[in-house]
Amino acid sequence: MRTNTKRYLRILAIVAATVCGPPVHAAWQFTSVDFPGAVETNLFGVNDSGDAVGFAFDVLSPVQIHPFAFVYDTKKGAYTRLPRAFGEEFGTFGLGINNQGAVVGDFLAPPNGDDHAFVRSNKGVYTEFTRPGSSFTDARGINERGLITGVADDAGFLIGFIYDPASNAYVDFLPSPDTVAHGINNRGDVVGSVLLDAGVTCAQCPAGYYGFLRSAGGGFTFFRVNGSDTRARGLNDAGVIAGQVDTDTGVKSFVTRLQGLPYEAITISEASLLEFPGMAFTIAEVINNKGDVIGVYLDANFETHGFVGERSSH
Repeated sequence: MRTNTKRYLRILAIVAATVCGPPVHAAWQFTSVDFPGAVETNLFGVNDSGDAVGFAFDVLSPVQIHPFAFVYDTKKGAYTRLPRAFGEEFGTFGLGINNQGAVVGDFLAPPNGDDHAFVRSNKGVYTEFTRPGSSFTDARGINERGLITGVADDAGFLIGFIYDPASNAYVDFLPSPDTVAHGINNRGDVVGSVLLDAGVTCAQCPAGYYGFLRSAGGGFTFFRVNGSDTRARGLNDAGVIAGQVDTDTGVKSFVTRLQGLPYEAITISEASLLEFPGMAFTIAEVINNKGDVIGVYLDANFETHGFVGERSSH
């Protein structure tokens, strides 16, 4: 990857029921997405209209690139570059979009490049917010009610949060060395990932990354796919979860449902995991109510490209 930005490296590091049917290459159609003239394209959010949000980079010099957010119309194949939040000097990451067209993400604020979260209304107005007491705040998802998920630092840990801009109130949960609250549906259920010690979710469970589902009522289900490090990323209103799992041949993606138990061990056949054809790293970031999956894959040079995954009719 061309960038050495601390923020971008962190995004890629944490970017991350049995599924039956034919092999994944027969079940899904994948479209690669690259913002014209830019490098390192990433897709992180999509709404039910097929508008996807992401970020890419302008090349300022051989060693310096500058992020900007964009919206991609998956039906028309059209790109709309968004103005950088609060000025051209602010690198901007688009990470979530709701059905009204509001976009959330964060920007790198000079002079230290600290992350500050934003919500951009469908009228194009940016509003900054930062969790009190945190040096950085990332906004990851937004639902139709305007509730926002994200991750922030807190006393040496990372925590997930739900933020309600209407009341300026935060709900924090799952402090750990690496917690991310990412996807949120219109009920207010949230999915993400958490780094846990051995024995926390079950007596025999090892230390590592676990996906989680937090219900709107505050209850948690933790899960792993095929016994490996797992990160839940997207959640639709039908309760379908998209995410990523480490495998012996790279990082692949999955779609699944949970039963609502405190801990669930999910088994998905290797053939049913999502894999962008020919690529060893496929990271599903979100799933909409149509069932389309949006995410990122890494090519042989470890450069990122966005993708749209749609269920094949065959």
